[in-house]
Amino acid sequence: MGLFDRFKKSENDELMLFKSNFEKFEENTEMIKENTETSEYFKPTNHKKADKWYIKGIDFGVLGKYHEAIACYDKVLEIDPDHSSALNNMGIAFGKIGKHQEELLCYAEAIRINSEDHETWYNMGLAFLEIKTPHNAFKCFEKSLEIYPDFEHARTALKITLKQLESEI
Repeated sequence: MGLFDRFKKSENDELMLFKSNFEKFEENTEMIKENTETSEYFKPTNHKKADKWYIKGIDFGVLGKYHEAIACYDKVLEIDPDHSSALNNMGIAFGKIGKHQEELLCYAEAIRINSEDHETWYNMGLAFLEIKTPHNAFKCFEKSLEIYPDFEHARTALKITLKQLESEI
């Protein structure tokens, strides 16, 4: 066998190997595609969907579009009913449109889910101040500071509330 023939045979062998590997690659690619379409691991998780709605709600809140924010937080809660941050933010949005009963219900539910969220306790205290119940507000601010002693907003609100309570006496 001459040099040219050996080169041609080598080239044919490489071509056959390439074709074989390419066919295996196509088979593997198809198998991977089928597995990723059916596997729960590769499907978008509900938490990712909830997070998208949550971020959208925050964006609407920042823009002052509180009804739209509430609708987004509703979507979050449809997907993840225990999303305490969505409940907290929904409470804030309800407060901004003057629906304090709904606001307080959101905070109460958020606290039921996560009783260690100092911000929700603080927000609930602000809501109680808004509806002129400083005794309840004081308890909320105390709880917020119990959880996070360095929370200056709660400390300031507690001092203001204490002055209100003292002036009522």
